[in-house]
Amino acid sequence: MKKRTAHEIKYSLIRTQLIVFAVLLALGVAAVLLYPSLTLFLGRRALDAGDPERAVRYLDRAGSDEDVRELLNEAKKQQAEALLKDNRFQEALEVFETLPDIAPNDARILACRYGIAEAAEQRGEYTEARDGYAAISGYADAAERLLACEIALAQSAWAEGDADTALALIGKYPQDPSMRALDREIRLTEARTLLASDTPEQGLKTLISLWNEDETLTDEVIAAERLCYPYLYEDKDDAFVLEQLQTLTEAQTSRENALERIRSELPSDVLAVGSAHTVALRSDGTVLAAGDNSFGQCNVSDWTDIVAITAGAYHTVGLKADGTVVAVGDNSRGQCGANGMRGVVEIEAHAMDTVLRKANGSIVCFGAHDYAPQTASWTDVVRLAPAAYALVGLSSDGTAMATEASLLTPSFRDLVDVAAAGDYAVGVTADGRLLTSAPIDPDFSDVVRIDAAATGFLALTADGSVHAVLWDDGDYTPLFSRTDVVAIAFSGTHAVALLSDGSYLACGENASGQCGVDDWKR
Repeated sequence: MKKRTAHEIKYSLIRTQLIVFAVLLALGVAAVLLYPSLTLFLGRRALDAGDPERAVRYLDRAGSDEDVRELLNEAKKQQAEALLKDNRFQEALEVFETLPDIAPNDARILACRYGIAEAAEQRGEYTEARDGYAAISGYADAAERLLACEIALAQSAWAEGDADTALALIGKYPQDPSMRALDREIRLTEARTLLASDTPEQGLKTLISLWNEDETLTDEVIAAERLCYPYLYEDKDDAFVLEQLQTLTEAQTSRENALERIRSELPSDVLAVGSAHTVALRSDGTVLAAGDNSFGQCNVSDWTDIVAITAGAYHTVGLKADGTVVAVGDNSRGQCGANGMRGVVEIEAHAMDTVLRKANGSIVCFGAHDYAPQTASWTDVVRLAPAAYALVGLSSDGTAMATEASLLTPSFRDLVDVAAAGDYAVGVTADGRLLTSAPIDPDFSDVVRIDAAATGFLALTADGSVHAVLWDDGDYTPLFSRTDVVAIAFSGTHAVALLSDGSYLACGENASGQCGVDDWKR
């Protein structure tokens, strides 16, 4: 046999390598061309075999034509349903959310979110769980579980010494027995702390309120009364002290009954007026506005879930049902800085000020004046009334207080409503008498609501009529002829009334269209 030369061997190896390369290239090209069909085939087999997870892995690489997409979506749906059945809620949710035909309110999506929230609750992560339940509050018992998380958060906050947060949560569920019990515990602790401080009288007020709910505190409240007023009971026995306390309670009950009657018959915080704009809260929680909108103070058409409104000169403030504040309009003095604040139970505005009362009783101010330092010692406040340069407050026992003493007189006691403007204040007693620090003595009786401005004040009586004390001219005759008024608001230049049939009446200055309320309905 002829022996091959080195060159021949070399060329033979090269030829072999080329042949192998060509074969491999052909196989690679064939694999590329056949890969989608192969993965589609394998995906179908996996899906038919009841293994959607493996089917998804194959089908994800099988191309993007319509048939493949439909099959992939079916595999993903089965995969997500299997994950849901296996309580792997987060993974299931992530897969469901990639499917184009699954709506956000689909029962399977809601079940995933519920499971995620429930798992967070079981881990003690109550904030995450609360937020999860809140997003699906209409699903199954999510609303009840949401409340359970809020209760746990309130109890945790109180255990950590954060009474403000606990009270803010309690304020959202005033009728829940667990929240009421926690509220009572907090108030009793705070009352006892105050009784041991330099201002025991404030603790006594709270303790008396608690005693009216639970007579087991009788001995403690008698001792507290003696502590605060030793000179009154030096020679008196406990029976006498108890009799005095019961007399005070009866007077308070009478005032509270009057308040309840007014609240049940008349809507409150549903009308507000600025310098030249009018705002009305409708029964569905939306808000109407008319008049000057030069600062955007009438941009309230997108507000929803509102429970109270108020207005300053050129700004408007609303309070949502969840205690969140919304504000629009002039913010030149920071009066709209309250926008987004939470945990609020009362809003009041005047001129370039916004005053808030939080669930914990604290008072927060935005705008031209800060009354917070002067009101730090105020307790049990149930109503605020800002004036031009001062703030008036009404306590739960009917006593008025003010940052400027000249706004009040010693007769401002046993009140159910208060208003202030300029350099005077007006109050309404439980029996319907009108009191004022202005140099006048109006003969009004059976008053149930008031509103004050720098040019005078309006008084609404129980028979649905409106009376006024004015020291500037203005034509409000249409208002004074009505006997079906249930709410009033007065800017000093225009007046607005809500009538018993849900319609509105406005009169006075109308240069900016602020009286354009004829077609409004509550």
